[in-house]
Amino acid sequence: MAHAVPDPHIERWLLLDGAAFKSVFGKGCHAPDRKCDRGRYKHQLFESIRATGVVPRLGGIEFAQDIVRQMDIKSAAGADPSLRRFVDELRRVFRQWQVAGQRTTTVAPN
Repeated sequence: MAHAVPDPHIERWLLLDGAAFKSVFGKGCHAPDRKCDRGRYKHQLFESIRATGVVPRLGGIEFAQDIVRQMDIKSAAGADPSLRRFVDELRRVFRQWQVAGQRTTTVAPN
């Protein structure tokens, strides 16, 4: 199992890859700095989306899947330690699954 624990907020992760943001909304966004004021990244995500002409009805989080699908995860993980930890943990889990799958598919012939 892998746990995603964004430090400080998931909205920051969604703003890390301006090209992914642009592919979803047609206009890029500024990468967030590393300040953790309450609501800062939620507001930045909301305003970045609104600046494209789209009204985020749920603050912008409703577009998370679309943005993540377009992200260069390796690059974004390099820009944020908490995202890097999550990606590394996810890779570890996938490797475990792969090894476990190889064990169950390798059967000695009769």
